[in-house]
Amino acid sequence: MSHPSLGIYFREEYFDREYIQATQAAFVGWGRKTVELLNNGKLRPEQTPAYLLQYHTQHLQDASAPTDAFLNLVEEGWLRAWEAFEGGYRGFSRDTRLTYEALVRAHAADQPRFVQRLRCQLVLSSIHSIGSKTPWELLVAAFKSDVLTYRQVAHWLEFKPSGDRVRALGKLAPRLPVELLGEALTAARALEDSEHRVQVLGELAPHLPVELLGEALTAARALEDSEARARALGVLAPQLSGDLLQQGFEALLDVLPMCGRSVALSAVSSFFPFLGEYQESKGLEEVRRTIIDTAHWFP
Repeated sequence: MSHPSLGIYFREEYFDREYIQATQAAFVGWGRKTVELLNNGKLRPEQTPAYLLQYHTQHLQDASAPTDAFLNLVEEGWLRAWEAFEGGYRGFSRDTRLTYEALVRAHAADQPRFVQRLRCQLVLSSIHSIGSKTPWELLVAAFKSDVLTYRQVAHWLEFKPSGDRVRALGKLAPRLPVELLGEALTAARALEDSEHRVQVLGELAPHLPVELLGEALTAARALEDSEARARALGVLAPQLSGDLLQQGFEALLDVLPMCGRSVALSAVSSFFPFLGEYQESKGLEEVRRTIIDTAHWFP
């Protein structure tokens, strides 16, 4: 029932609209009352239900709740509840952004909500300030010492320059449990610089389980820069096998005409074991002859 599509199916097939609306209203009412108690200091942050922290904004959106219901989340009580739950500001940042978006949707010429929108943005600016001033080396050290969780570190890395994120993810990769490697791969795909994405893919690849290698290959094939794509396919090749290895080589063949020769040969060399397996020694000899010919024809 946790998958959104499954939830929507059961809701639409088995429950009537009146029941759905009553249920939504109950969740929203429970959530708003809890938020009120938090903000008034009548409920300790650590007593906040984990479900409510994670899904209250979703219930507000589903019920088209008024903007005041969202604004109550940009208060210290809700902030401290998130701190107690995750030890950082990631969830609180998310809810603040959602509050801002709700205010934008409710924007009207006679009620622009400038002050309330400003509150959200100043809160996010303050969180950004903390993250941007924390050295990435300190974040990695805090993770290694079990002072911060990976998700806390990942949140602060969002405020760092791309180069710092690359270096941090490279240091974190060997220490991440399997269940967090997917999140690290997602973070790598979010990097704007193609070369940085290639670098992180190379750091993550030796640690990825088989079920994530297909996603890594998809990320490599999605790179717009041709030479970066070839390099990414090359760094993934030693970790691929079977159909994925063949798909990787097919993708490399497609991009080679748009790459410089040195980049092309470097990427191809990563697939030599594949070529040797599929076409044996004669295949590798043909590759050698092709390399010699092209070097002779186009010095």
